[in-house]
This record gives sequence, structure tokens and C-alpha cells, in this order.
Amino acid sequence: MPDTHSMPPDQTPLSRPFGDPVADSAEVFRLVLAALSRPGAPIGLAYDGDAPDGLFANTFALAQTLFDHDTTVFLSPTTDTAASRADIRFHCGSPIQNDAQHADFAVLSFEEAPSILPALSIGTPDYPDTAATAIVQIDGFSEQPGATLTGPGIKESQELNLRGGQSFWSCLLANQTLYPLGIDLIFVSHDSIVGLPRSTRIAPIGAAEEA
Repeated sequence: MPDTHSMPPDQTPLSRPFGDPVADSAEVFRLVLAALSRPGAPIGLAYDGDAPDGLFANTFALAQTLFDHDTTVFLSPTTDTAASRADIRFHCGSPIQNDAQHADFAVLSFEEAPSILPALSIGTPDYPDTAATAIVQIDGFSEQPGATLTGPGIKESQELNLRGGQSFWSCLLANQTLYPLGIDLIFVSHDSIVGLPRSTRIAPIGAAEEA
């Protein structure tokens, strides 16, 4: 086991990782699968461990679960800090990709979504599974729905409680037209995650289209 208080070559202090990497990552992975199989439905997750500057604790939990040495990670301007780079490189072994188009995962804020999501890889017809997954940090979910979701994993319809502006919804609507290509999204708050796979159909509600 590496010393959790050790420092990478640039001397940036590291956050403490999972106490039980096998059990903790298995539990978080189970929650991620639940979120992606039940699009739009909040799945409770409240990781109470350390997290580097720029990342929510829940985001760092997802990183430890989903990232490895075979995945490249793009960090947006708000999430790209010396601490987040050091932790992802050290604890996950993942290279940091400065070009969003060539990243397997992108970590960004909700406000940055309209400018970053269109740049991510949507996969290819032969290899749609090479599309990127966006992990979008959001301070909290709205009490009112911003869109109605239908599609696989949804019995009839599901409300998506996000209140984005027109540019945000335009990104999501453009992404759904690409299926089976397109990116998958995981929205991360301080106490839950919400999955939005590319197969989900999105219908913004009233003001959400004009916001």
C-alpha cells in the first residue's frame, strides 16, 4: 500500500484514498451502474473521504472507481488544479489529457458543460464504446424538473431535475441525435449522482427551453 501522506514529484500533497479500495470501489461502481440504468433518477452517494481542490468528494470517489492507467482524463478549467492532477495521476494512474477530444473521461462543472461537451469524443460507427463519459459537478439538483426523459431503463417517463439554460439543453438535444454515438453523462452533487446515457430521449420542459 502506498503511503497516503506521500507526495508526487511536484510535491503536491495527496488526498487520502479509499480506506478499503476493493470494497469501496465495488460499492461506488454499483451505484454508478444504478444511475446509468435508471436515467434521471437520483442515486444517493455521499462519500465522506478526502478530495483534492477542484473536485467534489463524490467526484473523487468516482475517479477512484472508474479511472485507471488505461483511461485518459480531461480536467476543465474549474477542476484542473495541481491537487486534482496529482491525485488522479497517483491514485488512479490516469494520464491527464489536455485535449478534450481525445479524453476517455472529462470532469467539469455544470456551468462549463455547453462549452466542453461538444468537444468530447462521440465514438465511431465501428467503436461507439470509445465515446467519452462526462462527469459534471453540480452544486445541487432543482426541486423542479427541467426535462422529461424516456427510453431504456425508464418505465414511462422520468423527470430530470436540472435547470440549465438554452445552450445546455441544446447540447443534450444534439447529443441524443447522434445515437448510437454520443457521450454519456454522470451528474454529481454532494449527496447524489444522476446518470444520463446517450440512449435517453430528452424533452426540455417549457421555460427550460427558453432559460
